[in-house]
Amino acid sequence: MSLALVRNAKGSSNGGRGARFGPNQRPEQALTQAERYAAGKELRKACPRESHAAWKAPRDRRDAVELVLASEKGRLPELLPLRHGRMVRSAFTFYRGAALTMATDLASTPTSGIRVQCCGDAHLCNFGGFATPERRIIFSINDLDETLPAPWEWDLKRLAASFVVACRDNGLGEGVAGDVATTCVRSYRESMAEYSELRTLDLWYESLEPDELPGMDDPALRKRSRSGSRKSGRRAGARRSSRSSSSRRERFPSSRISSPPSSTPRATRRARSRRW
Repeated sequence: MSLALVRNAKGSSNGGRGARFGPNQRPEQALTQAERYAAGKELRKACPRESHAAWKAPRDRRDAVELVLASEKGRLPELLPLRHGRMVRSAFTFYRGAALTMATDLASTPTSGIRVQCCGDAHLCNFGGFATPERRIIFSINDLDETLPAPWEWDLKRLAASFVVACRDNGLGEGVAGDVATTCVRSYRESMAEYSELRTLDLWYESLEPDELPGMDDPALRKRSRSGSRKSGRRAGARRSSRSSSSRRERFPSSRISSPPSSTPRATRRARSRRW
């Protein structure tokens, strides 16, 4: 499968009229799953998986601390000492606060050329439970203040590396860290393969609820999770419940927004979550 079809489908310089297709060509959105899969494999010729195995710092690499300071422009100066104090506690706390530093390093790494709306700071602590407008608690990325269009590989590499740094900070061996990072990447690959078979709306409503996470049979973990869920629900309710005016306080009825249930069987979602 030639990549020309995929690239042409993204647009062309024909006076703003969009891409032109031959008699046997279709827009990218109309490609079959098999054709998209073949086009993705074709990208490996230019960016083989082995090319991600090593990284060498460029000669002109900027100092990591300088990048942290550069990223603080525009922040409240009175809060910077607090940020610095948190970052110097350990290698992992520094890693959490140095998204720009890693993005600068990743900019020199090979990519397949597929850009997505990245989280921008996809380390393991930026996943958790939060309340949706439909009053459900779901588990997902909960920090998107660094989001930007970028290669999809960047988020995955930052996530996998965060597990390695966290393992080292907790005194776990390199073998454990390697296994955890491998499990993380394998879970991503297998989940993406499953998601590619879903219809657009099914994928849109796909979610993972806290009680579907591995380890939820532990009473202490369930209690902690439910406590966080209640707090998220109360915060969402407080923002929605009322508003003040100069003459009176108006109270609004809490209208429930219905959302279609996920089409993926619950057992399948539980099995998927156990990979983590």
